Amino acid sequence: MELLIEIKNIFEDEYLLVVDKPAGLLVHNPPGRQDPSIIDFIMRHIPGIEKLNWPDPTRPGIVHRLDKETSGLMIIAKNPEILIKLQDQFKARTVQKEYTALTYSTIKPEQGTIVAEIARHASKSKQTVIPEDADEDLIDKLATGTIRAAQTDYETLKNYTYKKQPLTLVLTKPKTGRMHQIRIHLKHLGFPIIGDPLYFFKPSRRLSKELGLFRQFLHATKITFTHPETGETIQLKSDLSNDLQKILDKIT
Repeated sequence: MELLIEIKNIFEDEYLLVVDKPAGLLVHNPPGRQDPSIIDFIMRHIPGIEKLNWPDPTRPGIVHRLDKETSGLMIIAKNPEILIKLQDQFKARTVQKEYTALTYSTIKPEQGTIVAEIARHASKSKQTVIPEDADEDLIDKLATGTIRAAQTDYETLKNYTYKKQPLTLVLTKPKTGRMHQIRIHLKHLGFPIIGDPLYFFKPSRRLSKELGLFRQFLHATKITFTHPETGETIQLKSDLSNDLQKILDKIT
């Protein structure tokens, strides 16, 4: 499949590459879909990679994922051995990830940690936070599947006001890697991400429409990991994508 979206390489050697994923691009397709994806980019950029002995042949090189509408840094392995070594780092939680988000309202306190278990919602196609005091009946109504511990550290970068509505630019550091973790944790705290079409309050959704943002203002800004072959500490950064920077320019 022809991939028309430009993807920028941030780092590359013979073992791995790190790309700046644009919003609107799937990492890989679910069964039955054939939309453009990061997989298409990988197969075009590294000819023959799909012929290697990958643990999951449908996801060659995929170390970790970003949501379709989340932009920013993403690591790709060039062979199965490097893939396993990098995934082991993610499992051991030694990979440090930082995401920049713009949230509804003023975050208080300005710095803190969100600890809240997450599970798939029992009746909707999204994740849900499990209250600390939830009994088994409530859990059965709320969630399906495995309930997973999740932790996100955060700190305020800058406060804005747009049409008398306070907004917060926040740096988040997920310590676990649950699906939609940052998005649902910030909403749980009372500060949904602007533009998020899934985790929102009605006022935040109205403001998102006013700003003309229809994807979550969430960007994988920085990643730090150990190179699986050289042992070198690799630290990479990515500027906000153009669409997100335009939002900041609009509210400044």
